[in-house]
Amino acid sequence: MAFKPETTFSKGVLSHLPRSVYHMKNNNPYLGGVPDLWFSGSSADLWVEVKYLPRVPWRDSVVPTELLSKLQAQWLERRHREGRQVAAIIGSPDRGVVLPGITWQDEISATSFVARMQSRPALAQWIIERVNTNTR
Repeated sequence: MAFKPETTFSKGVLSHLPRSVYHMKNNNPYLGGVPDLWFSGSSADLWVEVKYLPRVPWRDSVVPTELLSKLQAQWLERRHREGRQVAAIIGSPDRGVVLPGITWQDEISATSFVARMQSRPALAQWIIERVNTNTR
């Protein structure tokens, strides 16, 4: 069975996490909006919604709010207001961009998007640093 590109991208990031960072893929057909991934480390939790662009934008801007469903946007915003760590990661064939907190509400120019792109190991390191105090 073939995986969707978003799943393949997520697995590529997850493969760089140590066992000390617990993670769970969320899929609940009865409750919409819950982010794709939940991470738990020695000091914090992190909820991440993963989106995927089949190609890197070179001219157009990226509008993350167009990638998220209304329920996903509401869930992330509400948890952020509660003080929880949330983020969106927009993946592409080779790399991805982290949008921590509610920065996914802002449009990103193609130039800025490309400049902010990180490798899968770097994205995993970002997650590790959010959930483990000893690596911050």
